[in-house]
Amino acid sequence: MNITWITGRDLDVDLASTTEIGLICAINNEKHIVRVMSPTKNIDNDNFEHIKFDKIRFRGLETFSAGFSLNNKLKGSKLVKEFSDCVIVDWCYVPMLRKELVNMEKPWFIIDRGPPVYRSILTKIQKRIWKRAWKIASKSAHGGFVVSKEHKKLVSKIGLKIKIHILNAGTNLNQFKENNRNLDDVVILSYCGRIDKNRGLMSIINLSKELEKESIKHIVNFMGEGDYVNYVKSIAKKSESLIYHGKIPRLEVYDILQKSHFGIMPMPDKKVWKAASPIKLAEYMASGLLIIGQDHPGNKTKENEKWSFLIKGEEWFKETPLIIKTIMKENNYQQLSDASRLSAKEYDWRIIAIKMIEYINLSIIK
Repeated sequence: MNITWITGRDLDVDLASTTEIGLICAINNEKHIVRVMSPTKNIDNDNFEHIKFDKIRFRGLETFSAGFSLNNKLKGSKLVKEFSDCVIVDWCYVPMLRKELVNMEKPWFIIDRGPPVYRSILTKIQKRIWKRAWKIASKSAHGGFVVSKEHKKLVSKIGLKIKIHILNAGTNLNQFKENNRNLDDVVILSYCGRIDKNRGLMSIINLSKELEKESIKHIVNFMGEGDYVNYVKSIAKKSESLIYHGKIPRLEVYDILQKSHFGIMPMPDKKVWKAASPIKLAEYMASGLLIIGQDHPGNKTKENEKWSFLIKGEEWFKETPLIIKTIMKENNYQQLSDASRLSAKEYDWRIIAIKMIEYINLSIIK
């Protein structure tokens, strides 16, 4: 099968683009061919063909500028028509590509890695576009992809005539080495992802304060960028325990995770986060990390995982030091870490890719 995948993610620097890269490589390994269209300027990857489209990197204009660029590339072009058996399109481009998606006469699928999450006038506009995209897909797409059961419920409220496939975040275990580590003198905790205020990052700073009260030596790593960066940087400068690494290459992120003990899931119990399937969670598991943070469906894979220590409520950080002390006392960190890594095997990109292709084939046949 030949697939054209249109994504707005920068595959070179966007940490969240791990999903696209992981899936695309896994699909290609199953003897299918994926051609990617994205705004990535420079991409060093021999696993798939890449076609660049332009995007003005200014918030509010990104989607519209990219949509115009895509329209120009696709209009009257044989790029898709002669190559593709099907097309996968980010929801944000569906309204602007509506005519071209129909004219190319190929089965197409909408992919939604999550609805808009910011609070602003722009977000209100984006939410309207998001709903419109799904309504268009409901009329002419062969199917759609979401990231979780909660996300599927959210999308279904729009009223759909197409079947939806859940595409969980995954990981490539081969990129993470098995290693033994003990929970000794210094506890290392890490967060990777968007550094945005609405993601509950203040709770991580509060966790550090609670650990200090309990005389637990620790380091907290922040990796990523966002609207809360200046605040996090200012706090980190005054603290011996907090380190802000900035936006760093994916392999550097993996290196830091593999030297850590705990992966932090601070996203609050809000509708948009409950519907999430964060890539960071799969990467924490592949690194053998134990999970801490606020307890809700978007911050975990399933119930009662023995390596997951999520706590209900916004003040989860107050109870977490006792959990860490208990693990140190019982000296069972390595056992729990091994269980975390073992669970990550269920989220291997190959397994997710095979299910994705099966769904596409069945949707096209129908």
